[in-house]
Amino acid sequence: MKKLIIVLGAIALLYFSATLIFPPYIESQRNPIKSAPPYSVSSEAQAMYNRLDFISDLHFDALIWGRDLTKRESRGQVDFQRMREANVALEIFTIVSKSPADENVKRFFLQNLN
Repeated sequence: MKKLIIVLGAIALLYFSATLIFPPYIESQRNPIKSAPPYSVSSEAQAMYNRLDFISDLHFDALIWGRDLTKRESRGQVDFQRMREANVALEIFTIVSKSPADENVKRFFLQNLN
């Protein structure tokens, strides 16, 4: 019985580490905010943006990273405050179901854990 409890405890610890610790760490390494506002934008790009009637972002993996979208953070590019500031009318929240062919998650973890 004691061995079963230890095994179940180890599985639970592994599960919570994989879902609560690793995703934010990976995102902070791969998706940092590199420049602080105000961002420099050409006058032509700003004029084109100002002419748009409808702004949408058709792919955002917010659910995989477990971020609080109500807070502006130092990682990630999207949160509700930035969406309001940019007048985004439509945001598609997606869930990744398969890693890209060139992304080896196992190799990434092994390289970054050593």
